[in-house]
This record gives sequence, structure tokens and C-alpha cells, in this order.
Amino acid sequence: MYQQEHNNVVIINVRFSEWSFYDIVFYILNIFGCFIRLWCFRTLKEFFTFNVTILKNHRLIDTGPYALVIHPSYTGVILMTLNVQYMIYQLHYYIPIYSPVDFSPFIFNWYYYTLFIFLYVYLGTQRILNEENLLKQKFGREWDLYSKKRKRFIPYLI
Repeated sequence: MYQQEHNNVVIINVRFSEWSFYDIVFYILNIFGCFIRLWCFRTLKEFFTFNVTILKNHRLIDTGPYALVIHPSYTGVILMTLNVQYMIYQLHYYIPIYSPVDFSPFIFNWYYYTLFIFLYVYLGTQRILNEENLLKQKFGREWDLYSKKRKRFIPYLI
């Protein structure tokens, strides 16, 4: 009764007041990712930068989320990115209705997701390896001990 169609595009849920189980799960993941990222900002203080750099007075932080994993900030970003991808998937049905040009082939298709995931993983891996190499050069043995005690993203798992 509530399913609608516009230009042969099925609109799954036009009632925004209804939240599915997946909506709730992905929004909770997003909020959790934001809190992790903010916790990292607060823990690193002046050592947090958006570029991979080593500052003059840099020291190895092993408190807060960094006591649990090596890269908690990236864990937060991954959780937030999952929500963004889910939202794009949910909203792509509305593009043909509100846009004079049909962008939906560019916004949602499996080629896009495959390319996005490949680039995200590749660029993220390169950034992490670059960051770890810089930290190893700066801290040497201290970095080796620090990195052996922790997993990279999820405590005790990954």
C-alpha cells in the first residue's frame, strides 16, 4: 500500500518517520565512530594532524584509545564511512524524482562500490603504512614494543 513508483523506479520507503533495524544499526555505528574519533582528537591534542607528520616534540601516545589499538582514529572513520555508504544507498531512490538529470547510475551501482572500496582500502593502507614507517623511524625500539602489544584497529582482533 505504501510502496510507490516514479518513472519505473521503485521507492522503497517514502515515510521517513519509519526506521528500519538497519537504519538504527548504521546510525549507532556512526555515532560510535564519531565518539571514537573525538576521543582520539582529545587524547592526541597538539599531535593530531590531518596530514601524516612527525612534530619536533613528538612523543608516542599510549593512553586513551591508543592504549587499546594502534589506529583508533581510523577505526572511527571506517565506522562513519559505513554509515555514509548506507545513506547513499537509501537515498539513491529519490534522485530521479528530485533531479532534472538522472544521476542514479553514477551514485549507486556495484561498479561504484567496488571502485570505492578498492580505493578506500588501497589509500588507507598506504597512509597507515606510511604513518607506521615514520613512527618506526622516529621512535625505533619504543615503536616496536608499542606495536607488538596492540592490534591495529579492533582490540584483540584486527
